[in-house]
Amino acid sequence: MNHKGIPVKPRKYPSQSRSKVTVDSIVVAASEILIKLGYEKSTTQRIAERAGVSVGTLYQYFPNKKSIFTELQRYYADKLYEHLEKLLEPCRKLPLIEAISLFVEGFIGQIRENLEIWHVLLGYRDQFLPEEERVSRNKRLQGLLIQNMSLREEPLRITDIEMSSLLMISMCESMAHSVITQYPDKLNNGSLEKELKSLLSSYLLVGKF
Repeated sequence: MNHKGIPVKPRKYPSQSRSKVTVDSIVVAASEILIKLGYEKSTTQRIAERAGVSVGTLYQYFPNKKSIFTELQRYYADKLYEHLEKLLEPCRKLPLIEAISLFVEGFIGQIRENLEIWHVLLGYRDQFLPEEERVSRNKRLQGLLIQNMSLREEPLRITDIEMSSLLMISMCESMAHSVITQYPDKLNNGSLEKELKSLLSSYLLVGKF
């Protein structure tokens, strides 16, 4: 449950392949309904119809529509962060400026691949996932960024690596949200990546202005 006592987790997690297919179809249907109608006009009835299941079947797995959209946001957040975590491991052996480039490209690239749903999810980013889950996910990624920067011999401009790693994540998230909603063409022509790379390089590295 969230802080208001509303269930936000599935009633049960699928243990068999058939159940997983059902849950996946519900989550995919929810993404399509969310893109088309927005959260307020979405209903469990519409999601069930789109998924090709009965409302009763849907309620076996999800207690309400918010729990469905929480699972949807969890899926895409996990996909993004797992991709970034895989990228950061080999980055330790690269110059920091190259690691920054890979981090930015990985972050924005994942959002670009699923642009329509991220457009909507970023608008609701504080409404679905429980705060403790968002914090936990950020701290995992922060930990990898901290390891990546603290072991380097390159001179850094920053004095607080923990705070800097949080700012890097927040900056990428906020800029992606702003660009998607205000300048979507900039997401496809490479402008956002270019500016973020320049911004982070100037922020982190001595002599990069």
